[in-house]
Amino acid sequence: MSSEQVIKSSMVVYAFDSLINRLNGQPSPPIPADFPTEPYPLFVTWKTSSNGYLRGCIGCFADLELGSGIQEYALTAALKDSRFPPVQMKEVTGLSCTVSLLTNFEDCSNAYDWNLQNHGIKIRFNSNGRNYSGTYLPQVATEQGWNQ
Repeated sequence: MSSEQVIKSSMVVYAFDSLINRLNGQPSPPIPADFPTEPYPLFVTWKTSSNGYLRGCIGCFADLELGSGIQEYALTAALKDSRFPPVQMKEVTGLSCTVSLLTNFEDCSNAYDWNLQNHGIKIRFNSNGRNYSGTYLPQVATEQGWNQ
């Protein structure tokens, strides 16, 4: 099943509810009944609504149950992404959220073996004995004006 078939607006609502409840010191919201039961790797991205600036993006490549996974990574991306200060309650109404479910992983045969519209990029390399990695979701290439 492709991620387009399972993405639901309730996933984004659940991410917002999870963040708002945490910031207000309230219990976690109940997991919506319409969430699929299949586990998926996922990322949660927070951006400012006014200008689209990234405010946090963290996820996981392991298959996760969607309720606990969305909640965990909504909070981690908003509150623990080391690139940004933690989101504060006064910012929440000015944020947008994207939940990305990752599917159909495939290896590339070369640096140009990917499609701008459909593929994300996961990079790993070693430089001077240090390991580095980066993940770029499919929408990043077009948002940043990349080409191959």
